[in-house]
Amino acid sequence: MPDFLYRFIISICLVTFTKTVNAQNLDSIYRVLDQEIARANYYTQIKERRIKEREVDIKRVINKEAKFELELSLYDEYSSYNDEKSKTVLKEGLNIAKEMGSEDKIAKVYSCLAYQNSMAGYYTEALNWLSYVDKNKISRETLAFYFFAAT
Repeated sequence: MPDFLYRFIISICLVTFTKTVNAQNLDSIYRVLDQEIARANYYTQIKERRIKEREVDIKRVINKEAKFELELSLYDEYSSYNDEKSKTVLKEGLNIAKEMGSEDKIAKVYSCLAYQNSMAGYYTEALNWLSYVDKNKISRETLAFYFFAAT
């Protein structure tokens, strides 16, 4: 089952558990969870449709700035869905950022790569990606994301 579906199910649990839980409520929670799990294919189709739309948009765009932003958007779609594809998309974004010569965008992609690797359990690789970032040359927003990725 895709990671985003697990997150969705956990979210439902957290919202439901904020109310007083008794045996009757617990049964209804299980029923809702079972219904949502049964709809896994529906959620997968929605995710894959959004991914295809982003991929089509990327192919149509010529402007490097817009293409970079679309690559990051595609990464957001893939990040909890397909680890390898998310890293491939980030590397495409890295190439665009390097072509643009933007230290800030390059640092953002390195931070995203670090975050993605750490979420997959590849901590050494994550630290390696972070080592490429010169913290003195990036914006506060990117620096905040760098520190988020480093934790």
